[in-house]
Amino acid sequence: MTTLANLADRCQLALNDTAAGTWSQDTVEAWCIDAIRDYSQAFPRVRAFTIDISGASPGHEFDLTTDTIDVVQVEYPDGEDPPVYLKRRARTHPRFYYQTGYYDLELLHDSQEFSILYLSEEPSDGETIAIQALCHHDVTLASGDDITVPVEHESILVLYVLWQAFKERLATEQQDPDTTLAGAVTLLQQLVKGATQAEAEYRRALERAQKARSQSGIVGPWTADRFDPIY
Repeated sequence: MTTLANLADRCQLALNDTAAGTWSQDTVEAWCIDAIRDYSQAFPRVRAFTIDISGASPGHEFDLTTDTIDVVQVEYPDGEDPPVYLKRRARTHPRFYYQTGYYDLELLHDSQEFSILYLSEEPSDGETIAIQALCHHDVTLASGDDITVPVEHESILVLYVLWQAFKERLATEQQDPDTTLAGAVTLLQQLVKGATQAEAEYRRALERAQKARSQSGIVGPWTADRFDPIY
């Protein structure tokens, strides 16, 4: 597995700064974490977890993790053969509650608040809800912690860090521009061009990875509406 420090070392090599003379290890690791945050928007982490029901009247609302982006599937009750997967229906639907086979979500996108899973039927004590969700990759990392980004996508993170390094040099130059260079092209203009190109290269790599991603996955049942039953 690749640790955060390993990834930062790889970025330092790409920056030609292996001795960390220009950018400290802490700075590069912080950029790596920012890269993971941005990467999560395109490639969320798939996590499977369960909610164990305890108590006679557990209600219809259950907390999910704060980093939940979306839910792929809800299996309830867990362990049935064949599995029983719920369909999503708005909890404001007049026939949502006390019906079997439905769930809904409230995704708060708040690091301090839990997202909420709603079940149409109230589960019983001792039952389990199995959930597969899309979540952000872990960014609460220390130097020695393993990152959760696949190895084949680590080069995308490196490109993000290169972009941030250009932006940092550009910001430094903007504070005190060098006007001594001969000719029409100044260092500031060169850095602007470099930062723009570095961002474009990162975006292209991210786009290529998205296009290469398998399109297979779990989809809900497709049904025709009652107004046009033949397609």
